Amino acid sequence: MGTSAAQFYRLTDQTNYRKSIGQLLSLLKILDCEVDFIVRDKSA
Repeated sequence: MGTSAAQFYRLTDQTNYRKSIGQLLSLLKILDCEVDFIVRDKSA
């Protein structure tokens, strides 16, 4: 994943809202998680 221990802890910190999607996907891949994205139109 190319991340330090400190970065890993920031990714898993539930109070850290500055995570990138790429970082989270990398972490989930390492944890062998399946991820589904659902994109919907905005309601008017």
